[in-house]
Amino acid sequence: MSEYVMPDYRAYATLNDWFARRIRPELRPIYGASNPDVLVAAADARTLVFSSAPGTRMWLKGDQVSLGQLLGPSVDLALFSDSAPVIIHRLAPGDYHRFHAPSDATIVSQVVIPGPLYSVSADAMTAEDGAIYNHRMVMLLQDAKGRMIAYVALGATCVGSIVPSVGAGAHVTKGAEIGYFQFGGSTIVVVLQSATPSAFISDLALAANQNVETLVRMGTPVAAW
Repeated sequence: MSEYVMPDYRAYATLNDWFARRIRPELRPIYGASNPDVLVAAADARTLVFSSAPGTRMWLKGDQVSLGQLLGPSVDLALFSDSAPVIIHRLAPGDYHRFHAPSDATIVSQVVIPGPLYSVSADAMTAEDGAIYNHRMVMLLQDAKGRMIAYVALGATCVGSIVPSVGAGAHVTKGAEIGYFQFGGSTIVVVLQSATPSAFISDLALAANQNVETLVRMGTPVAAW
């Protein structure tokens, strides 16, 4: 608990307060804070990256779930075709459960899509049980260079709420808090604009090619574009 702003668990009024506890900001430095071409991890999480959206079908198993189904009607799919790079951050129950901006950006839209809550474990996400239709918050972000990012906060078993810290129209700096999950494991999916060249950190890309997750901390670099 020494990593957290309030290290004494007795200071938290509820389990959800403890679950969404804030980490000391100096322990999560933001890599390339002034470089708009570096994207950082949005959360402390087990991470997979895919150079194009079809790769996520290994994660979701089969062709039954499209980007359109994931993102919902609030996002212009013309920006995010099957060639869109994808970053998947999977949070376990013991992880820090606040999520952050991968880049300086303006939140163009923010929509909550209700749905059933299922597990987001690696096994569950390869099962054909509709896990991707979980309760989720879908945001569209635009960076200073006009590049678009779709950002999905996906709820899981026992997660009763996804709580935004900022709303549509807000400007966020890289590493700024966007929201947090209440009790349970959770997932963040970041989809980059299709037409924008991007490159993932080599260690992440190599592990993902073997379908192996990499543990990252919020603020560490994951991609450049």
